Amino acid sequence: EPLALLDVIYNGQSHSEHVMGLHLYQHIAQGMHIKHHKELLKAKHQRRIIKLMNSMMTVKVSANINRYYMLYMFKKLATSNLKEKIMWINRSEIDACLPELSQWFLSEKFQHYLTQTYDIRVKNVDVISLQISRQQVENSSFRKSILSDLYTFEINANDKVSFVF
Repeated sequence: EPLALLDVIYNGQSHSEHVMGLHLYQHIAQGMHIKHHKELLKAKHQRRIIKLMNSMMTVKVSANINRYYMLYMFKKLATSNLKEKIMWINRSEIDACLPELSQWFLSEKFQHYLTQTYDIRVKNVDVISLQISRQQVENSSFRKSILSDLYTFEINANDKVSFVF
């Protein structure tokens, strides 16, 4: 993230911990890999997200935007920065978080709130990977490609999609 926002100074006060929490929330909500982000995964940033998620559901921000500036930013990020209004949860990555934060993201209460209040759907990410050896790379060419196994995913009760990469 070469152009990441590191801090917001509002009314002469630094909000870098809030910003790190916003980064982490964004990574989780987009189903990104987070286990290797040691700085983002600090407990204080995770606890900040829990507080913001709880406040998002209980505090009316419009009443006093100066007092709740970071909460306002969080609400904007959480509700209007998602492609096609879908939050993608990567269950294999979210278990790197504190159990309390994982529970918030996976809870029906929070998901229901997002759906009812902002028409945001929550879906789970399926992560697949291709592990190749050095020998496979050395033996490959344009005519002899390295291919994965066949992957098949159920789209709905009647349809499936299959692919090789």
